[in-house]
Amino acid sequence: EFRSAGRAHRALVVLPCAPPSLNEQGSASKMAAQPMDLAGLSSGAHPTTTFPNVHLVHGAEFGGRDKNPEPRGAHPTNAFPNAHLTHHEGEDPHAGLRISTGAMAWSPPEPSKHLPVTQLQDAVKEEDWARVYSEGKTKMQAQATWSAGPERTAMLQCLVSMHRATCVLEVGSFCGVAALAMAEALPKGGEVVALELEPYFVEFGQKYRSRSQAGSCIRTIVGPAMDSLRDLAAKSDAQPFDFVVIDGDKASMQGYFEFLLNTPGMLADRAVICLDMIPFKGQPPMRYIKFGQADRWAASSGEQEISALRAMVADAAEFISHEFGGLLVVQRRAQQA
Repeated sequence: EFRSAGRAHRALVVLPCAPPSLNEQGSASKMAAQPMDLAGLSSGAHPTTTFPNVHLVHGAEFGGRDKNPEPRGAHPTNAFPNAHLTHHEGEDPHAGLRISTGAMAWSPPEPSKHLPVTQLQDAVKEEDWARVYSEGKTKMQAQATWSAGPERTAMLQCLVSMHRATCVLEVGSFCGVAALAMAEALPKGGEVVALELEPYFVEFGQKYRSRSQAGSCIRTIVGPAMDSLRDLAAKSDAQPFDFVVIDGDKASMQGYFEFLLNTPGMLADRAVICLDMIPFKGQPPMRYIKFGQADRWAASSGEQEISALRAMVADAAEFISHEFGGLLVVQRRAQQA
C-alpha cells in the first residue's frame, strides 16, 4: 500500500519462486515404484530418465503436468530409433519401460519402388508367363519364383561387397534381377557377365537395366551355358572371375562348377562360387492343363543333383563352404607357403 496525491493505492506484486520439488509432489515415490529392469546398464541410470530421452516417459510419472498416462498416438519408444527402450514382448507397454537385452527382431529389406531392381522384380511377378509360353515366345514355361527376391539380391550384394569383387559371372540369369543387383554393388570399372538361354528373358529385362547407371556394366551372352563358358575360356585376354553365381538347371550345375574350377584362367585364385541349392518346383505347362493331362506331366526337382553336389564339396579338402539362404558359398582354401 502506498499514497500518492493524498490518495491511498494498493498493488499486487508477484515474485518468482522455485517450483515444488519432486518430494513435495510425491513423485519421487512414484519414480521409485516405477518397475525398471536395470540389468546390464553400466551406469545404473534408466536411459529414459536422463537427457536426451527424458521426453520419452509420461509426464505424470516424472513430475510433468500430464496426468493421463495413456499415450496420444504411437508411443515414442515403440518406433525407431528408441525401440530398444521398450518393454519385453507380452508385457503391458504402459506398466513401465524395460530394457530388452535380447536379440533384435530381423525383418526383410523393403527396397524402394523407384529402384530399377525393384521395378524389374515387380514386372516379373506381374507377367503372365503361361501366356508368354503359350504364344511361343519362350521354349519353356517360366515362373516368377525363378527370379531373385529382395532377400537374395541383398545377400548377393553383401557378398560382392565383402569379397571386393570386380568381375562377376552369373550362369542362369533369367530376367537379370540378380545381375542388376550385383552390378549396382560393384566398384567403378566392374563387370557382370550373365549367361542366359532364352532371348525373351534378356529382352524382358533390358528396359529396366537401361534405367540404372549400373546397367551398362552388364554383358549378357545368350545361348547354352556350357557353350558360352567354352567361348569365354577361349579368349586369351579375358579377366578371371572373382565371383560366380550358378543358378542354372540342376542337372548341369556340377558340370558348370567343375568346368570353372578345372579351366585355367577362368577363376581368380580366391574366387567365390555361389551355388543355388533350392530344388526346382515346376508346374505343368498350360497345354497339359488345357487338355486335362496335368497328371501326366513330370519334372525333376533336382534334389538328387543338389545332394550330390553338396556331398562333393563337403568331401573335398580344398574347399571352404558355407550354406545359407539357399546358397552354397564355396571358396578354395588359401595355399600355404
